[in-house]
Amino acid sequence: MNFTKIFDISFLPDFFQLNSKKIANIMFAIFFCYFLLGIIPFAPYEEDSLGIIMGCKRIIETGVFAAHDMSYGFQMQPGTYFWIALLSKISGLSTLFSYSILSAFFGVSFLFLSIFFLQRISTLSFSVCGLILLLFQENYSAWFYCNSAVIAGAFMMLGFYFLLRHNTAHYLLITGVCLGMAAWSRADILII
Repeated sequence: MNFTKIFDISFLPDFFQLNSKKIANIMFAIFFCYFLLGIIPFAPYEEDSLGIIMGCKRIIETGVFAAHDMSYGFQMQPGTYFWIALLSKISGLSTLFSYSILSAFFGVSFLFLSIFFLQRISTLSFSVCGLILLLFQENYSAWFYCNSAVIAGAFMMLGFYFLLRHNTAHYLLITGVCLGMAAWSRADILII
């Protein structure tokens, strides 16, 4: 029996003719949108995140950018405190909501920058790289709660992106600044 005649879809417009690249694109879009739903509602936090949230609140209240009695790990991640306090101060949002927005934004940025990085060092398509990264839970679950690692991770991947993309002194300087921002946002991310 000739199965090619049974499953012949050549009469369909080109849009409906699926090849492996289109399938990968569709699968990546479906999975990404599905995982993106986990960002809402903004609010979940862990105990250490609560210390960061309260520390940022104290920074805004006192106007002093330093560790306070309620801070958690300020010395390891002053950049995280800065970004949260800055967004909260500019927008008028609570420090919890600001931290949630930053975690979601930088989490998604980390995923896409990691995809670009993986695509650059391999021969795989964007969608296939994205699907591979979405197989690892931490690549998307970090968007769902207040997480300072994704803030630093996004800066780190941006630095790696510039390092692989351009090989000039100008871009090497940008790479160094990005890696410095990663360490400033959370020092232990560079160990990971």
